[in-house]
Amino acid sequence: MQNINGVIKINNANDFILPNVKCSVGIPSASAVQKDTSQIKIHSKKNDPNSAPEDSAPKPVKVTLSDCMSCTGCVTSSEELFQAQDINEFKKGLESEAQFKVVTLSPQSISSIAVKRGLSPQVVAAAIASYLKSIGIHYVLDSSFARELTQQRIYDDFVRPDRTGPLITGVCPGVVAFAEKNEPKTLMPQLSVTRSPMLISGALVKDYLAQSLGTVPSAIFHACVMPCFDKKLEAFRADAKLADGTQLVDCVVTSAEFESFIPADLTPYIIQPTTVTPFDWTSALEHAYLQGSSGDSTSGSYAEYIVSRMERDLPNAIVERKKIYEGVEFHITQAGADLDKRIVILNGYRNFQRVVNQLKTGKTKYDFVELMACPGGCANGAGQVRSDKPHENKKILDEVTAAYRTIAPDEIIRDSFAHVLNQWSEVNPNYEKLIYAKYEAARVNELIEAANAW
Repeated sequence: MQNINGVIKINNANDFILPNVKCSVGIPSASAVQKDTSQIKIHSKKNDPNSAPEDSAPKPVKVTLSDCMSCTGCVTSSEELFQAQDINEFKKGLESEAQFKVVTLSPQSISSIAVKRGLSPQVVAAAIASYLKSIGIHYVLDSSFARELTQQRIYDDFVRPDRTGPLITGVCPGVVAFAEKNEPKTLMPQLSVTRSPMLISGALVKDYLAQSLGTVPSAIFHACVMPCFDKKLEAFRADAKLADGTQLVDCVVTSAEFESFIPADLTPYIIQPTTVTPFDWTSALEHAYLQGSSGDSTSGSYAEYIVSRMERDLPNAIVERKKIYEGVEFHITQAGADLDKRIVILNGYRNFQRVVNQLKTGKTKYDFVELMACPGGCANGAGQVRSDKPHENKKILDEVTAAYRTIAPDEIIRDSFAHVLNQWSEVNPNYEKLIYAKYEAARVNELIEAANAW
């Protein structure tokens, strides 16, 4: 492998290999590693009978995100790596001959763009949907629709009677990558296997919507607009596919990348919200209907969903709430009953170490942890729209958070979700398999040895 920097250590969090923009893939696949686990051998022309003659010019090799995921050599937000799939790939997909083209927007991205444009999230969402449809996009979706299912299944996992230890959300790709690479024995077993709203959106599009449209999954181009670069890696996880190998998500662009793509002036595409025209989950955004979630979290409100469900379902439930460093803690008890649950929202890598240390010592006091990599949660994702002046970004984050919290829960969309879920179960009785992820410890030691050999 050419032009590779060495292995370095960052804050004792992880060792990783940082490829530069000319990185070419030279690490064997997982199957090749299994044949010889003692070491990773780097090919040389002298030993390779199939190699080109010495005077042949080498052909450039382009690294894709799929290559990088199979490499598992890094846990990083390096833009040099993640731009292997950038806005140009997004444009190619939109200009492709796919039978249907679908774009899914996250509420964090909508809020970030809304602040940048000085508009409300609802107005921006409808204008973006109108613009995308004007250039040939068939459906513009809200990832919060799929979040309903993520919340429900995480709650179901939490209340399982056979659960041991705390349940930790697995919706943040930074958390999952950290667990698989650094803490496969402590953190990874505690992760909820319920997929993120992005991947469940992908399952809805490539399975349910494809069947509803009478087409095959590969005939649909599905792109997502997300608040962080790590979502690009999540889309190319080995398990983020249908049984036939079709990707659930074909392309991921960040909020900032997407904001540079849409027109500088959205005024021609702004519409007035309507309460007359019937709509469903595939057309809610173009009618300025967004699905919000109550509470402080800007990452999906998984902790607060559990708290609200317990308050609703348990008579005489008592909830104590307090702010802590980079998070919120809830203590739930029940008058006259033996109930004592601690549920927490934690953000940032400093809290990673806190959670891991508690797991290792067996002294964790939490029963459920909504854990996100970015300080401040998903509203502060590295892919959000930033200012060129760093001192302004704290103010921008506050505005994005405030905009996000103006998106209220919508019963019309919630009712539509229940209907879609019922129909999905009819067209695919095994749809549940598409809701859950598979985690696997990364081959870190082998890769570090290979890096040292270079």
